[in-house]
Amino acid sequence: EFACNAATSAALTALQEALTVPVVGVIAPEAAAAVRATRNRRIGLLATQATVTAGRYAQLVRALDAGVRFAAVPCPKLVPLIEAGDTFSDELVGAVREYATPLKEQGCDTVILGCTHYPRLRPVFQRTFGRDVTLVFSSDETAREVAETLARKGFENEPDREGVYRFLTTGDPELFRELGERFLQLPLGDVEHVEVAELERVA
Repeated sequence: EFACNAATSAALTALQEALTVPVVGVIAPEAAAAVRATRNRRIGLLATQATVTAGRYAQLVRALDAGVRFAAVPCPKLVPLIEAGDTFSDELVGAVREYATPLKEQGCDTVILGCTHYPRLRPVFQRTFGRDVTLVFSSDETAREVAETLARKGFENEPDREGVYRFLTTGDPELFRELGERFLQLPLGDVEHVEVAELERVA
């Protein structure tokens, strides 16, 4: 799984072409889920500036339903607050309300939360938008896509095995471990540092 919306926007196709293992991005599953969920064909997106600028959500949503009215709002304040451990302060709630307002005013009945950080704010988003608005999170939809891909290709684990995971980062391993354990709520073990040039050689 390519678990970053901005990175998926920028490089998913190139990775899928270069690698022999299946690579699942987080954008297509969310776009498809939003098109299935909307009742009034008005879909909103909250995401980072990079993801909004890339425009992949708009392309995918309109490819699935050309009649959808799509609105995207960049949310530059949210990721720094979440990474600092803030999930419910007045500042954070105010930022969520600020970004949600244009989508509410446009009558979006379905909103894509297009950043892998945003599930940490699920209660804040749901309260802000209200129960009549369907929220689509990458964590839910991508997990379904990964499970279906593994089943289709015969890569599923045996039922009695827990499986293993391995984490590599081009950044600071200790910072990655700290944030990763906070987000995933499980121990990450050894986090390996890897240079971009090394990844390019492998690819």
